[in-house]
Amino acid sequence: MFTFLLCALGKEILCDSALVRSSLPDASQAADSDVVVEDDVTPPPPYELLDGGANESWLLAPAPAANLTIAKSFASLKTLSLIPNEFKLIEKPVTFSETITSTRFKEVALLALQNIFFLLRIAKWKVDFMKDQHFDRKENLPYAMNIDLSQGVQVLHDVIDETVGSSESWAASAKEQAKAILDRVLNSRDNTEEVFAALKDAHNLHRHLLKEMGATRHAVIDLAPDGGDDHKTFQLAAHGDEFKITWPAFFGERFFAATMNVAQVLREADQEPGFNDFLAFHLAYRNITESNLLTEAKEATRFLGTVGFRPHSQTYVSLTDPGEGHIFGTTRHSRWMTGAIVHNEHLERPKGVDRSEIESYRIPEIVDFACVRLHVGAQAPTTAYIGRFLHTAPSNNFDHEFVAGANVVKAALNKFFDLGAAECKISMDGLTTSQMLRYMRALGTVPRKRLQYLSAAFNIHPAKISITDDTCQNNTVKLTKHMEICLRGIQLAAQGGFDKVTFDGAADTYPSVPFIEQLSFAEALELVHEAHSVGLSTYMSAGFTFKNIKDAVYTGVDGIGLGGAQILRYMDKQTGMHGPYTEENIDRIKVEREDAEKSLRGRGALLLARLDQMYFEGSSTEEENAIRLPLYDALLHQDVAEIQRILSEEPAAGDVVAIFDDGEQPYVGRARRILRSEAPRLRKGSKGDDALWEKFVTMLKRHVGSKEEVMLQEKYRDDMWTNLRASYREAIGEEKKYFQGEPRHVIKQ
Repeated sequence: MFTFLLCALGKEILCDSALVRSSLPDASQAADSDVVVEDDVTPPPPYELLDGGANESWLLAPAPAANLTIAKSFASLKTLSLIPNEFKLIEKPVTFSETITSTRFKEVALLALQNIFFLLRIAKWKVDFMKDQHFDRKENLPYAMNIDLSQGVQVLHDVIDETVGSSESWAASAKEQAKAILDRVLNSRDNTEEVFAALKDAHNLHRHLLKEMGATRHAVIDLAPDGGDDHKTFQLAAHGDEFKITWPAFFGERFFAATMNVAQVLREADQEPGFNDFLAFHLAYRNITESNLLTEAKEATRFLGTVGFRPHSQTYVSLTDPGEGHIFGTTRHSRWMTGAIVHNEHLERPKGVDRSEIESYRIPEIVDFACVRLHVGAQAPTTAYIGRFLHTAPSNNFDHEFVAGANVVKAALNKFFDLGAAECKISMDGLTTSQMLRYMRALGTVPRKRLQYLSAAFNIHPAKISITDDTCQNNTVKLTKHMEICLRGIQLAAQGGFDKVTFDGAADTYPSVPFIEQLSFAEALELVHEAHSVGLSTYMSAGFTFKNIKDAVYTGVDGIGLGGAQILRYMDKQTGMHGPYTEENIDRIKVEREDAEKSLRGRGALLLARLDQMYFEGSSTEEENAIRLPLYDALLHQDVAEIQRILSEEPAAGDVVAIFDDGEQPYVGRARRILRSEAPRLRKGSKGDDALWEKFVTMLKRHVGSKEEVMLQEKYRDDMWTNLRASYREAIGEEKKYFQGEPRHVIKQ
């Protein structure tokens, strides 16, 4: 098993306290003389493991400031003498390795070459765009196909021809070299040494061409010649018809775990992967098509966070791409992933094709999603869009197609959740409300962890002009207005057993008009407030630009979709086809979000999100709940003076602001909030039965004290806590509403 996971689960570990810098042995301590340390092995950066709660996640996070920073650990490679002092090894190997055949290595090489050429093309597009050249593209974004080798070679030749061009003085020679390198790989005759040498030449050619193009700023691979030292992460060796990859044992025994951990270490160091890392990642991509990434990926699932109590931000920016933009963009730097969701979906739509012919968003390719998960690890929540109900016959008869349509989508959901998706988004477009409920209840049976969410997406431009609300057979109505669709969507998502509601504004035009501009601010705030009050997480999508981010933050929404032609991709305005991912815009996205959060309106929105969540839980006191609606009213009318008064003068506001975030333990956090006071509003549910309440409090204290997140998730569904919630909601006049998270059971009907 791999080191970091075992440490997280409290099982046998590789080294004593190796992951917490403050507990490492003193440097003066004698080395363990029985341990043989291979040359050129660098100790890992200082890390500590965060308690993964219900997910038992092996979450890697930077330890507190220490003498040896991540950057220093890579800058200084002459630290061999420190290894025995820093890591007290317990009869374990210093390195692990994996050996592959020449055939597999050739497949890895072709995949790596293709991406080198793609990355060169992206760099060229970006340089040309900066020279005020229009981006022209008639083809879709690349999509993986299983084709014969001759077709594959032609595809690569076409990419080379397009990238290198012909006008520059160096173009002809570079084009010839690139195709010669490809030929050497194809004709290597099981000689891994020849393939390895050709790949090094490809790396050097890539480096040379970036300089010729003036595009070194767009490099996503370390440009050290001949591969460089590679920071001593992965070591590669070719011999005859076999190729061996070796890595330090502290990155994990299993290869997938090692690649995840190396990706994490590199981004913490703000260091681009070296040549060896680049090839190692491509071996992992190739292995994903035949092997099992599920163990590592699912253990590293990161939760979307509790409404109002997230570690970084209330409004997460959902950076959206089909996959490759995340692999070579989003996941390269930790700052880009902080307070962000790594969302996966296809946004590209041919110009002039409306939503009746092509869905606004489409499901990502599953292997691309797996590769993204490899790079994300536990750094950020990773999510996916699944799509509309899948019609399987020309008749489009929901009842006839229900079993096949629902089962195909459930099969997709199962795979995405197994790969560590924090959330999967399902569109309700084209269905009546009774069909939506039936569909959601069917999808709710998919195997997943409690903190892996299902999100119901409601489009304010229905595919059939209106939504037929037929849940009450004697009173069928047509929903056409934006607000009535969204408010009904909140009710349906909770009633259908989903965890999150998405408000979508995509229409037939592309790029879309920003969702936040299709409603008034007051309407957007009302939607978020109402959804939070019944326990649902919220999301807005369609057309967001930089200027719209602050308006979304002021509503307190949990996530906003950012991607595509508006903000994270080039687009040919004539064809609608997309170009390169623009990860360089993420810093500005983060600044826009964080500036808004620091403002009085942003701070007020965060406080309201907390108060709404606590209203849902019953964890607020009467004094705290008393400022909830006045704060909502102040935000609604954008009364900055009143927002400031509440934040600065109301003692209850200060009490709520001071509560710690939940991290990865939302049910522990929920229980702690209830235990803060002798009389939280949930106590109304005990109906004066002090013995019942004391029994409940004793149970909470027992599990909170030992941070038993999984047990509290189960206790939440027990009769005692469930009945307290029901009686509390009856006492406050909310018994007729549907709330998220109530116990549900799988029964065939």
